[in-house]
Amino acid sequence: MEKPSLDELFKAALNALPEIVGNMQPLGHGDFGIAVGNEGTVHKILYRLEDEKEAAHSFRQFERETAILKALAGQKLEDIEVPVLIGDPEILSSQKFMATYSMTRLHGRTNPIVPLDKNLLDDFEQKYKSTGALLARFHRAVRDMDLGEALPKGFPDGTSVLQSSFFDEETNNKLSSANHYLQANMRSGNIHGDANLGNVIERDGIAIGLIDFSFAGHVENMMTEFWTAPTQYHQSLIQGYEAESGESIEMMVHATSLSMWSHLIVNPDNKLEAIDDMKLKAQKLLLQMAPVLRT
Repeated sequence: MEKPSLDELFKAALNALPEIVGNMQPLGHGDFGIAVGNEGTVHKILYRLEDEKEAAHSFRQFERETAILKALAGQKLEDIEVPVLIGDPEILSSQKFMATYSMTRLHGRTNPIVPLDKNLLDDFEQKYKSTGALLARFHRAVRDMDLGEALPKGFPDGTSVLQSSFFDEETNNKLSSANHYLQANMRSGNIHGDANLGNVIERDGIAIGLIDFSFAGHVENMMTEFWTAPTQYHQSLIQGYEAESGESIEMMVHATSLSMWSHLIVNPDNKLEAIDDMKLKAQKLLLQMAPVLRT
């Protein structure tokens, strides 16, 4: 069954919740539900999912984001703009929607995760560099804050590189070395957790704000921050992050990506990518990590 379009979902929300939606306009929708807003305010409205397990997970994300926004309110975030909660979250009695909260609207634009026009490839490299710099400032600003444990986006945790029968002995030995490197150099801390360009507010071509904190919080390996970005833009993100932070993170990002792919390869329920494609990605990452794997 296809998910409803933004227009269909907006009409359903307006019919079910006229006192909330009112004269708002549709802003976007996803697995969570729909966001509607006007010039200064955004309402995020959650679906009432039929599957109890999925509904419980969605509600945990709802609670997580409101908790994070409360924790960030009034904090100095190195000029990074984030929404501010308005009032308290509300549990709904609607048959189609189960909860909502309001927050201030950040002014600027978001972008698709990848360019829809090949002529914009260079522009998107710069967008991801700017996002990398924003993430470095965000990590620095929230380093000492108690944001609680993050809800992971997906099942891999990015803390170990696994060997697999899909690889030959030489490759598995390299994967073992990558695992040692990863675990020796991991740094725990707070992350945003889903910093794709759809959740980054841009003004005048510069990333200035973050939205959607459903997956934010403390993790064992901060480099999992890069997992939700398209692989082809990891290098641009890394360059922006390193230029802003003064840290060298490239090899840790590669090791973390290896961790994610290796967990996907050995997971029997993996339906995301073909094993052969993941093997090629792992081999490429091992080549990129060659300088540290030789030491």
